[in-house]
Amino acid sequence: MIPRLTLALVAVALFALLAVMPVSAESNLTQEQIAAMVADRPYITVMDRIDPNYIPPADTIDSNGMFVMVHTPGDTIELLGENTASDMTYLFITGPDLPANGAQINNPDPAHSPLENGNPATFQQTAVRSDHTWSWKWDTTSHVIQDGTYKIYVVPRPTDYDHLDPTIEYGFTVVAFKNSAGSGTVTPSTTTPLATIHVTTIPSVAAKPATTPSGTEETVLPGVVTIVATGNQSYHPGDEIQFSGTNTGSYKTYLFITGPNLNPKGSDIRSTNPGKNAVADGVESTFKVMDVNGDHTWSWTWGTSNSALDAGTYTIYAAARPHDKDNLEKTPYGTVSIVIKKPLVSATASPTSSVATPTPTTSPGFDALITLIGLGAIAFIVMRR
Repeated sequence: MIPRLTLALVAVALFALLAVMPVSAESNLTQEQIAAMVADRPYITVMDRIDPNYIPPADTIDSNGMFVMVHTPGDTIELLGENTASDMTYLFITGPDLPANGAQINNPDPAHSPLENGNPATFQQTAVRSDHTWSWKWDTTSHVIQDGTYKIYVVPRPTDYDHLDPTIEYGFTVVAFKNSAGSGTVTPSTTTPLATIHVTTIPSVAAKPATTPSGTEETVLPGVVTIVATGNQSYHPGDEIQFSGTNTGSYKTYLFITGPNLNPKGSDIRSTNPGKNAVADGVESTFKVMDVNGDHTWSWTWGTSNSALDAGTYTIYAAARPHDKDNLEKTPYGTVSIVIKKPLVSATASPTSSVATPTPTTSPGFDALITLIGLGAIAFIVMRR
């Protein structure tokens, strides 16, 4: 690994230096002892690895000529390495708008989660195995991450960036994030069907603020909002549909719907007749409003039995602010598409009296002969009278 190569180069440099300089009379260390100390010095390393089944959007070369993988928030990044300096590896992150001394990489909002030097609880901790290796998977799904390049540091003790010095072993790797205006594909799990989470690009803070209906200027709201639907995303009228997701932009999630014969800017998903009840931009009461939990998750079950919906494909929007489809440029939001099928037609049995049941035709048997004789006798008696 690179740290070992570096140590080897340091050792070679020391040998070369000591070859031309005599050992001080005051020193009790020989050249061999100094070389051994350098070679045996503890070290810690880190590298990032992605799921081989998922290819990130792109890669780039930074200003230092280093290869940097570009990720989208929602990716899961596996960090791994070696640690011969301790039995626990501590991780933190630095980058755009994060605390100067480092941020808590395991917090959904690292920009507001500074490290506390010496406090292990503010670091991501992972145990070192007997072979000195360690690993940790970083799921960035619910994290507020701005566009830019970040450094992920690993240290053998809970030491923040401000307290790193040449006597402290540490390593780092570089990753980049780009919020996509398209979709980020979530790696399928064994319990959740494959879903596509659409996230918005967070515009630059320097962009001109939008104007709210009240006339005040609205600033960009950072964060990510996601939404998924349970099942196969195809339902019949009357089905219950559970929506859930994350919201790191605000403490309330605002839902509305678009689709066949609905308002193009969005309709009230709660209404029994969404086609006649459009959402009004900036008016909370026209949206379905869900509280966001402390872990940035939210959920809602929609009972469609009383909703007048035509068959077709619908899009449900989840936003961090009460904005309609035409006013989402300053607000993080997510979407999910569902299909409403035609109502099930129940089969009704026809009345038995109107259906003639065919009977098989057979040759007259003994019973038929007796019947015919009896009818003939009755007819003879009537004729005699």
